[in-house]
Amino acid sequence: MSKKLPDHSETRINNAFDIDRLIRIVLIAAIAFWSFQLILPLIGFLVWGFILAVALYPVFYWLNFRLGNRPTLAATIITLLSLFIVVGSIVVLTNNMVHNLSAIISRVHFGGQIIPQPPASVSTWPIIGDHIQRVWSLASSNLGDSIKTYSSYLVQAGGFAIGLLATKGLDLILFVLGVIFSGYLLAHAFNVVGSVRKLAKRIDPERGSTFVKIMTETIQNVSRGVIGVSLLQSLIFGLLLLLAGIPGAGLITFLALILSITQIGLTPLVIPLAIWSFFTKSFPFAFIFTFLMLLTLLIDNLKPFVMAHGLRTPLIIIFTGVIGGLLLHGVIGIFIGPVVLAIFYELVYQWINS
Repeated sequence: MSKKLPDHSETRINNAFDIDRLIRIVLIAAIAFWSFQLILPLIGFLVWGFILAVALYPVFYWLNFRLGNRPTLAATIITLLSLFIVVGSIVVLTNNMVHNLSAIISRVHFGGQIIPQPPASVSTWPIIGDHIQRVWSLASSNLGDSIKTYSSYLVQAGGFAIGLLATKGLDLILFVLGVIFSGYLLAHAFNVVGSVRKLAKRIDPERGSTFVKIMTETIQNVSRGVIGVSLLQSLIFGLLLLLAGIPGAGLITFLALILSITQIGLTPLVIPLAIWSFFTKSFPFAFIFTFLMLLTLLIDNLKPFVMAHGLRTPLIIIFTGVIGGLLLHGVIGIFIGPVVLAIFYELVYQWINS
């Protein structure tokens, strides 16, 4: 029997086909990488915009229905209100800081006392009482000499504060841009939602819709649990400061909001404020003020229940994602972390039970 000779033309066609396919893959990879490099500097406000759009979608849906299905008008109203809240808070905080700084400068100019004398009981504190009494008395009687004595520490603290303000200032700008971008996404919400669902089904035809639902519910619950509860807590905290006549109440309230959102809590502010009230106010007033402050701390306990309400993902997964995302990516990680872990948990759950 004669052997069949190899078909070299078919081999050449297959090789040409493989080369063409390789060239296409390389070109697609190059374009994808180039596109990612172009988007990378803008990723901050793009992610913020997407998160805010998902978080505000229930409000947008309700308002759009009330306006007779006018999505552009509904998105514009929500965006303007969001910008008013964000920019208004910044203006109020800045005005409060300028007012307090002007008061300090005025006291220095007219020779007034900036720091009051320490109470006599400070020296009786164990271990640190004498040192605090000495430093406090020096700052009260001669602030200039006190600054010279501790100038090296003040320079280091000032450098750290300036760097922190620069970083947070950039984050704030990205957040404001994210608010504007979220308005664009809400105006085209129905098309965007359809495209996201199509992409998810393209990635995983069986579980794509489930992943989109998990992502949406997680972002909305974390928004209510972290941002919503933090706003409520800082609002009550600020009202207590105003009623107690605490100087710089606006700045302290803003710090309280940041500490609450970042899961640090208000304890670092409540303790010194309670001590200050007992030294400067009457005992009944200080006792009631401290008691109300402690009640305000308990509002933190609402966050886990609000975040986990209605989710199939366990609370420990969501809370771990919040803390891990915060440590890894900053404030924006509060939303990214739970979403990633919730989807990963769903994948593992489906894999184990398949």
